[in-house]
Formats: sequence, structure tokens, C-alpha cells
Amino acid sequence: MLHIKIKKHIISTHKRPNRTVHLHHHEKTHVNQENLSVDLAELQNAAASASSLLKVLANQDRLLLLCQMTQGEYCVSDLEQLTGVRQPTLSQQLTVLRDESMVTTRREGKQIFYSIASKEALAVLQVLYEQFCKPGKRKAKKVNGTV
Repeated sequence: MLHIKIKKHIISTHKRPNRTVHLHHHEKTHVNQENLSVDLAELQNAAASASSLLKVLANQDRLLLLCQMTQGEYCVSDLEQLTGVRQPTLSQQLTVLRDESMVTTRREGKQIFYSIASKEALAVLQVLYEQFCKPGKRKAKKVNGTV
């Protein structure tokens, strides 16, 4: 069994009246290499999955479509009207979302309805809503020096 030594440099600060004293400590930690390999492999897989999700979300049209679908299931014509994404871009982006298993479809007669299938995408969209879309969080974008 191999062990790896890792040195951590810890700085603690103690405040005294009119001066600050910095104390430096060195601490050695032993890490089992076998456990590190398993954790690293899991971390790499998680990073690959997160990266794939973020690549899909990085397209403005796909993000608009998914944001709209957080409100429920929509047919293609409703998505076009609500998001402003026009054909053939709409069909192309819905195909990407389907291929990446982000959305699921349901057919009713001639209409196809789309809804979010990815719980991970839904969780990220919730955070994005809180940070960028929630009332009071929206920031006016300046265009040519005016708001």
C-alpha cells in the first residue's frame, strides 16, 4: 500500500489590540493512493457529465426552450411563439435536446409535445432562474450608453 504525503500550510490570524499576529503551522496528511484513484475516477466522470450538460445549456436558443419548458409541456408551435425561436432553428435545437436526453416527447395526433426529462438540467435551470431571471435580479443591459 502506497501513501502520499501532502503538506498543508495553514495560517491562523489572531488579533490583538493595535496589531495582528500570524501563526504558521505545517501539517502532514497521509492519503491512501488506492482511495485517491477511485475518487479521482469518480470526480472525472462527474466533471465529464457536468461539462456535457453545460455545453448543451451554453446555447441561447436551447436555454430559452428549456427555460420555457420548466413551466410545463409545450407543442412546437407554442414553443416557437413563446420563445421567438423560429424554424428551422427550433427543430434543430429540439433535436439536440432530444439526442442529449434533456427532453422527452409525447405525440398527440399531429402535434409533438416537449417537456424536460433531465433532473440535472432542471436543477441548473432553477439556479439560473434565481441568479438571472427572478424579479428583482434582472439587470438592465446598457446599449450605446443608455439603459
